[in-house]
Amino acid sequence: MTQHDNIPSAPAQPSIVQQLDQCTVRIATDDGRVATGFFFSEPNPAVSGSMSMWPIIITNRHVIEEASRIQLVISIVDGDGTERHVEVDEPLATFDPLYHPSSEIDLASLNIATVLTKLESPGSTFRFRFLDRSVIPPAEEFEHLTVATNIIMIGYPNGIWDDVNNKAVFRRGIAATSPARNWQGRQEFLVDMAVYGGSSGSPVFAYDEGSFATQNGIQFGSRLYLLGVNQGVYGIRHDGVLRLAETPDQIGTIDAVAETEVPMNLGVCINALTIDALLRELPKPRMRYSAGGYRITIS
Repeated sequence: MTQHDNIPSAPAQPSIVQQLDQCTVRIATDDGRVATGFFFSEPNPAVSGSMSMWPIIITNRHVIEEASRIQLVISIVDGDGTERHVEVDEPLATFDPLYHPSSEIDLASLNIATVLTKLESPGSTFRFRFLDRSVIPPAEEFEHLTVATNIIMIGYPNGIWDDVNNKAVFRRGIAATSPARNWQGRQEFLVDMAVYGGSSGSPVFAYDEGSFATQNGIQFGSRLYLLGVNQGVYGIRHDGVLRLAETPDQIGTIDAVAETEVPMNLGVCINALTIDALLRELPKPRMRYSAGGYRITIS
């Protein structure tokens, strides 16, 4: 095993929004899907030291489980300040895919330690930011979240992205149901925003600056919480029947759901607390990576 603790530190901390702008990655598969993933780091308990961690991408199970190859674009800044966007095309097995232990939870992870090892070079830095457990509110904090909480979603709706700068798209909406209540008994909640193909796997945040509403009234300050992961959208068929479908991620292909249903702008998100069980599936004695200065820092 090799520990990688010598990669250069990232530059001085940018704002929260600037950091969030670097937390997602566009996922394309050889079976025609385009979707979203987000970078996440988890300490590796098999190795002492705070710098040792698992570097993973979290997305939906349905995005990758039928694929045999995964394509990503990773941004790298060289020592002279030049930014490169490097295309990665690897067999799915390279990423050691793991799926949530409950088949009812549409979550998966991709281990990117091997990919980062191939891409790193002296004097260069990666231009991305890892989320970690610190942005997931504890269960008791979820109880303070209300319906109509302001939220943002980051991803690649309908596959749209800034391919010149390797940037995702931000969307804003509200929580349509309480994130603290399991929608129809499932560990999910609804969001009121436009959700299209490519949004599968998008991180969903409660994000407020200056003040925000709580069950006890207005509180002054700012907050950022990872509330969940988008997995699907409600749509109405042309015959008027309401149906819940996975976000149709096969961009540019003929898709029955996309042709016969109109999205209701009600996205279905998996509660972020379910990520814990996925992280517990990570193998212990395998390749790890240094977080360096790439974690999202919240003041």
